[in-house]
Amino acid sequence: MTETAPVPTKLSRAELPVAILLTQGLSLTGIATRLHLSPRTVHCHLRRIRRKMDLPGIRRTPLVNVLLERRLVPTPIPGRAAPALPADDLALLEAIAHEPSLDAIAVRMGISRRKVSARIDYLIEVAGAISTEHLVTLARGWQLLGTGQNLTVADTDRTAPPVSPSPDTADWATTPDAA
Repeated sequence: MTETAPVPTKLSRAELPVAILLTQGLSLTGIATRLHLSPRTVHCHLRRIRRKMDLPGIRRTPLVNVLLERRLVPTPIPGRAAPALPADDLALLEAIAHEPSLDAIAVRMGISRRKVSARIDYLIEVAGAISTEHLVTLARGWQLLGTGQNLTVADTDRTAPPVSPSPDTADWATTPDAA
């Protein structure tokens, strides 16, 4: 699990637009195109951001979570309501935001890597996200992450009608998986 203890950090004028576009779910190439930079330059900015935050080697998705959590980039307010997700999907969102790899997510969730990938794809689709980075940004905007609690029925003003269960939801916790 990634450590997200506050470290005094301020992003440079060159790093901030890269970080903001990363939270919007753009790829390195997409960020480079949008900012008229080379992909190598974008990569260097992200490496500097990681180093500055004392998180060398962190994946992009947990990096987005830390950037938003530490308020180094603004958390956008999604233009739509959050989907009502079952507890296991909320737990998966937390794992996506914090774990360093798909394997670590699979271990944390107690399911196979293949099922993790399928369930992540499902969450991306349900949320209307374009990537896991964008999914984490939306989840933060909907206050589904980092609140220390899951949504309840009383939170209906923030949620849309329930969605159908994610793939393998019924059997993922009870059926032994092949690794």
